[in-house]
Amino acid sequence: MKCKKSKAVFSFGLALVLLFTSLCFSPLEVSADSTLDQLRQEQAELAQKIQANKNALAQLESDKNNQEAYLSKVNDNITYTRNQLSNLNNQIEIINGQVAAVENTIATLQKEIGEIEKEIKSTKTDIKEAENSVKITYANLSQRLESSYLTGNESTLKILLGSDSIATFLTRLEFMKRVSENDANLINSFKAEIEVLKVTRKSLKERTDRLEEKQETIKKENQYLYEKQDELKNTKKELDATASQLENQYSEIESYIAKLDQNSTAYKNLIAKQEQEEAAAEAQIQAIIAANASTSTNGDSSIVAEKGYICPIKYPNRYISSYFGWRNLWGKKNYHGGVDIAGGGIYGQPIYAARSGKVIRTDNYETTTYGKYFIIDHGDGYITLYAHCSKLAVVEGQYVKQGQIVAYVGSTGNSSGPHLHFEVRKDNVRQNPLNYIKV
Repeated sequence: MKCKKSKAVFSFGLALVLLFTSLCFSPLEVSADSTLDQLRQEQAELAQKIQANKNALAQLESDKNNQEAYLSKVNDNITYTRNQLSNLNNQIEIINGQVAAVENTIATLQKEIGEIEKEIKSTKTDIKEAENSVKITYANLSQRLESSYLTGNESTLKILLGSDSIATFLTRLEFMKRVSENDANLINSFKAEIEVLKVTRKSLKERTDRLEEKQETIKKENQYLYEKQDELKNTKKELDATASQLENQYSEIESYIAKLDQNSTAYKNLIAKQEQEEAAAEAQIQAIIAANASTSTNGDSSIVAEKGYICPIKYPNRYISSYFGWRNLWGKKNYHGGVDIAGGGIYGQPIYAARSGKVIRTDNYETTTYGKYFIIDHGDGYITLYAHCSKLAVVEGQYVKQGQIVAYVGSTGNSSGPHLHFEVRKDNVRQNPLNYIKV
């Protein structure tokens, strides 16, 4: 059920919980709400820019003399779309954090409700024990009075004078005195227990009422929290759907590029720039691996890795969008040194270490060919490379285990949409990753 209350009502309700439980959301939630508003505003501004560029592209499409301007608008839309996806990913992270906070609060309140129920049960047990104690004392007193009645109405003086000796007289006198004292003590004890029971009943009744009232308040606040939780989860679903729509924008952008005149200067410059960037990136990576990675003849004994590999993407909608080897890219042959793993809604999905090893390189620059990427050395001459990430979860020098989350899928660098570019190299020579993993 969706919450119909305003934020103010929810905050007031939550304040009641805080009064009773001393529980609270992190102060970060206030700033998180503020950040979400800022991100949504930025998202709207980016959408306006993209639409403005689409209108400009429609006008430039038929003008072959303005290929540079046309390509500039296309590149702008690529950048805006990436920024939108990054923005959405940040929103989703905030929403996930809020959902986790609400779930944690619900779990804590449920635990407290359980403790309250135990305490209520304990107080009722205390009352029951006090009532049983009074019943036992009452039974003892009744038995004593009944015994006294059955002995008849003989006076104490008659019983004493019937003694046949002074010793018997003194013994009877002492006995009668003790019996009298015991009766008096028994009566006084009964009176005291009756008073204690009255006070206990009153005290425990007040305590139980308070606990039950507190329990009811927490249950009501739990309902608010469940409704808040549903709202947050629905918001996350909406964001995930929007992210999938944004991923489709890349196909639209590629269609604009396909309309370029391949003989135009703008198109030739685009291809040349891409080839230069790829060559520079590959030379840099070759140098990094040569300087830092193990080889098949010079292994790193500090790294203990499995023989087999796992797929670095577990997302169920994953697929190979570009295979290893030669491919046709924008009308020209292009060598692809890895596999691209994509999928609808894949942006922001976790990336896992395909095999245990040591991180020998992390690069957080978004604008280079590979965008945000990192390299793992597996100690036996094999390395794996993960590129175009939205965010890295490792640092250089860190040892990682197979299956550990190491990054998140993105579209940084020279990317035509959210995906993971994954490479396997042996002694710095690229291998077909599909010989090692199954997608």
